[in-house]
Amino acid sequence: MLEAGQGLIIVGSPGCGKSHLVSASAQRAKEAGYSVLFERAPKLLMRLRAAYSSKSKACELEMFEALGRVDLLVIDDLGAEEGTE
Repeated sequence: MLEAGQGLIIVGSPGCGKSHLVSASAQRAKEAGYSVLFERAPKLLMRLRAAYSSKSKACELEMFEALGRVDLLVIDDLGAEEGTE
């Protein structure tokens, strides 16, 4: 799917091995020469919130551009983040 430029969403109950599977797949992609960014959703969202709160359009744009430049972007634990008001 990486070669075809397609995305993949893996879902399942906690503890079934999703993170392990994705980590191994990301490592294999990295070994094959692809650029990989592996980030947990809560940490990624925290960084995005910080970019927005800095009131710097350049900062948030740089973050989105960096996310878009990698061949494989893995966002782990999506849905595990805490909501805000």
